[in-house]
Amino acid sequence: MSNAAAVIRDRQRYILYNQTWMAAIDREGNTDWEAVSILAHEIGHHLSGHTLVMKAAVPQRSYGRIYFQAMFWRRWEQVWKSRRGR
Repeated sequence: MSNAAAVIRDRQRYILYNQTWMAAIDREGNTDWEAVSILAHEIGHHLSGHTLVMKAAVPQRSYGRIYFQAMFWRRWEQVWKSRRGR
């Protein structure tokens, strides 16, 4: 595994990721939010049903994953602002 992927194995859903790659991303960004965003992106694959379709990747399908990622960051921003205001 070179980066991260949402997969189904034995009818179970998994997020696979390269630990070395993920640690490098954390180090480069001085935060773990980049890694969290990547995991949110992969969760978006599962929630959008992309792992259920056995076809070649189609660029248009990326919009659902990007939308899920954007919703994750929007919610994170709301939580962060509410905690910061306390």
